[in-house]
Parts: sequence; C-alpha cells; structure tokens
Amino acid sequence: MSGSPATAPSLDALKELTRSVTAGDDRRLLALLDRKNADGWRELREAHAALTDQDRDVRWSGSGKRPDGTVRIGHPVHGPRLLRLVGALSGVGAVTPAYLWMRNPPPAVPAGGRLGPADAVRAATAVVRGERFADGTIAQAAGNGLLDAVAESLCAWYAATDNGPRAAP
Repeated sequence: MSGSPATAPSLDALKELTRSVTAGDDRRLLALLDRKNADGWRELREAHAALTDQDRDVRWSGSGKRPDGTVRIGHPVHGPRLLRLVGALSGVGAVTPAYLWMRNPPPAVPAGGRLGPADAVRAATAVVRGERFADGTIAQAAGNGLLDAVAESLCAWYAATDNGPRAAP
C-alpha cells in the first residue's frame, strides 16, 4: 500500500500503511550506519568470523526453587564472542531507534540465507533491543542463523560502499 497517512481512508488503511516498507525507509536506515567507522566495521567482520557453533548454541543458567524458598529464574548465558558480535552491531549503528521494532516483526532469514542491508538493520535492532524484553531473543537469532545473516549482509554492504575496504591495485 502506498500513500500518505494524512489521506488514509480508514484506521485499517492507516495501520496497513505503517507496516509498508518503502525504498525511502530503507535509505533512511542505511544512512544511519556509521560508514566512517572503519574500526567498527573491522570489529564486526572479525567478531562474526570468530563466532563458533558452540557460541551459537547458547546455554541457559539453572532455574528453580532454592532450599530457602526463593525462586531463581534462568537466563541465557551469552559467551564473550557472541557478546562481541552484538556489541559490534551497535558500534556500526545497526541497532537504531529509527526502526520501530516493537510495531513490526523482525525480518526472517529468507530461504537463501541472505538479508538486504536495510532488513539486516531491522533485524539487528529487533534482536538486540528485544533481548531487554524477552530473554533468549539473541540466543534464538544466534541459533537460527539470523545473526549470521545480519552480519554477512552488513559486512557485504559496507565492503561495497565508498568507505569499505578496497582491494589492492
């Protein structure tokens, strides 16, 4: 659906309009990425390369009732390499308040495993911010390949920009 919120004929049409993604939306998200932060992009690339299958298989802390009656709630225990990758996503601007992640589901990993760069920003934002509200969001994204797709997409996008690494002449 296209159009302006001011001319939407009904509340349902307005809700549908807020769920549509335009090329302008994609451009705005990509413009917020920190293209000049070469160290941050190198960190993202290296953090992703260092991630192992063991890092992607996040374990949970123990939960249950203790002898003194207190209840312990389990939580995901993210390893240092996974936390490094999550931090690197924020470091390049891929986690942004410009994407209203609570109103939209995070992009799913397509069958080919490739996300567009704007969808990678949407997914990074939804996963990292979502962990604050639902323990295990990062663990799920690490296990189902979403974080890999995000990192691969963003690194490929950066490499293709004017600020990305250049091949030796």
